[in-house]
Amino acid sequence: MDIEGCWIDALFAAVDRKDHVAFADFLLPDACFRYGNSAPVYGRSAIAETVAGFFAALQGLEHRIEDRWIVPGTAIVSGRNVSMR
Repeated sequence: MDIEGCWIDALFAAVDRKDHVAFADFLLPDACFRYGNSAPVYGRSAIAETVAGFFAALQGLEHRIEDRWIVPGTAIVSGRNVSMR
């Protein structure tokens, strides 16, 4: 893995810790976040609040990254996740 991809591991580690603040810190202040078919949420603090509610509904969460592709301005990640409710 190259140094440019290290942030991907840190991002998913924050999610797996259910750390909504650390997750939101990866986003721009005016980011838009949409999970599944939920309505979009705008802004880092609103996203953090929304994600905190989602994390609270889960007992555990684990992501296993299987592959990643990084080109300037774009990152694509393929993997599996396990969510425990």
